[in-house]
Amino acid sequence: MTVLAGPTSDPASASVVGERFGCLAELDINTAPSFAGPFTSRDTSSVMSELERLAIEILAEGELP
Repeated sequence: MTVLAGPTSDPASASVVGERFGCLAELDINTAPSFAGPFTSRDTSSVMSELERLAIEILAEGELP
């Protein structure tokens, strides 16, 4: 990808500064659907930590039953 920045958009004058690569993974990880209890702001940290752990596991090993 070449990004042109400036008053002209002449591709002939463009130069490549460097290459960068990226990857995006979207995971659909949820809490248990049967959970009916209250969810407070104090629960946020522990739930997010668990979801993060699951995401890392799925990315490393694939989805396990």
